Amino acid sequence: MRSDLKDQVDRFADDVTSTLQAVLGEKDVELQATMLDERFTVSTPEPSGITLCVDRKPLLRLAVKFECGWDSQDEFVAVDTAEFHVFTLRDREALFRYEFVRNMRSPIPCAHLQIHGHRDALAYAMTRAGKRTTRSKRRADGAPPRMDELHFPLGGARFRPALEDVLQMLVEEFGVDAVDGWRKHLAQGRERWRRIQTRAVVRDAPDEAVATLRALGYLVTEPEGEVLDANIKRLQSI
Repeated sequence: MRSDLKDQVDRFADDVTSTLQAVLGEKDVELQATMLDERFTVSTPEPSGITLCVDRKPLLRLAVKFECGWDSQDEFVAVDTAEFHVFTLRDREALFRYEFVRNMRSPIPCAHLQIHGHRDALAYAMTRAGKRTTRSKRRADGAPPRMDELHFPLGGARFRPALEDVLQMLVEEFGVDAVDGWRKHLAQGRERWRRIQTRAVVRDAPDEAVATLRALGYLVTEPEGEVLDANIKRLQSI
């Protein structure tokens, strides 16, 4: 494994740590990077997560975990999985979970939200689910349904929520304690995230990017033949 992967992962862990500290004001919060086979895990020190307070009284816990490795070209660090789990102080089962699996090998959306709760109307609909797909058939024929079995899609690999989105929801909706200026910091972090994802989308659909730029008045010169094909193949694999 090239040594600079660890350097990139360490910088990534520092960036996430800075975001958490800038919003929550907890200077002792520091994500740890741990080597796992050919990849690294970046996570909150305790599996139970960090404590979130309301009016300085503990209310919730937030567990953050990423698994990172090289992209397909061994050039840049890529996030293979991301998990943002929110718990109450006493429960081991999460209230809700934001999760992303880069190479999902099942019909579950690669970026999704799961809510742990119960509502009679939703359970009623789930017990009468159709049998068109493996998952719906399993729920129709199996045990009483649970709300957390539903995976709500969240924009796929390119448009999935960032940690900044989850933190804003916790502060806005639950009133979690945050330091002055937290909105500005989250806005800056979200802007960085969106620009990174914009570059990825351009790699996915270069023809659309070229057409849009030309419509805006830019002059775009395309490489020819094998050079164009090779560049597209290389970039789309990142």
